[in-house]
Amino acid sequence: MLTGRVPAAVGEVALGASTAAQLGVRPGATLVGNAENEEAPQVPMRVVGTAVLPPGDVSAHLGDGVIVTGPAVVRLAGGRARSPYVIAVTFRSGVDTAQGVARLDQRLSAVDKNFLTQPPTTPTDLVNFGRIQNLPLILASALAALALITVAHLLATSIRRRRRDLAILKTLGFTHGNVGRAVAWQATTLAVVTLAVGVPLGVAAGRTAWRVFAGHLGVVPDVTAVLREE
Repeated sequence: MLTGRVPAAVGEVALGASTAAQLGVRPGATLVGNAENEEAPQVPMRVVGTAVLPPGDVSAHLGDGVIVTGPAVVRLAGGRARSPYVIAVTFRSGVDTAQGVARLDQRLSAVDKNFLTQPPTTPTDLVNFGRIQNLPLILASALAALALITVAHLLATSIRRRRRDLAILKTLGFTHGNVGRAVAWQATTLAVVTLAVGVPLGVAAGRTAWRVFAGHLGVVPDVTAVLREE
């Protein structure tokens, strides 16, 4: 659940984030509609939350769809709801998945040969994200290289503009080592100030961009930092 709670009564519904955005509703709003039976009378349903939805036959997007209770489906269909035709199964911890699927296939085929088992499909949103997951790293590397070039150019330009000041300092007794240390201090100060300003702004911008992107996908917009030891 992203917001609110799971529907518990026949008059309650939870929406995918994208569906809620398309309808322009929030938890607490009331919708009117039916399901599975176009001739069924429309009934009011109160929105109690928004949720991340698994991909199904109708949509492969995590933010599309609704969640209701079983009795609510019957009510929305005017008493003419279909029997469930897709059942989600999870195995206990420690069970070999291949053996579990084989045993499940055997038991289901004994009941009806039309039954079949298949692994969960990967949501389209995650497939698309996997194709571009290296793009942020490439973009960050390009921006970092551009930032280094910009700082180097700024430093070189600053030194060139102050050639007269450096000449005066040499006249007063500055050696090449003194001039080098002065330039080094200037470069260090410039780099420290740049990092002190750029890193927090970059982190804030990255978190904001991810929250907007996650909200568009209809998934949990939490940000987690992972540190790995090699």
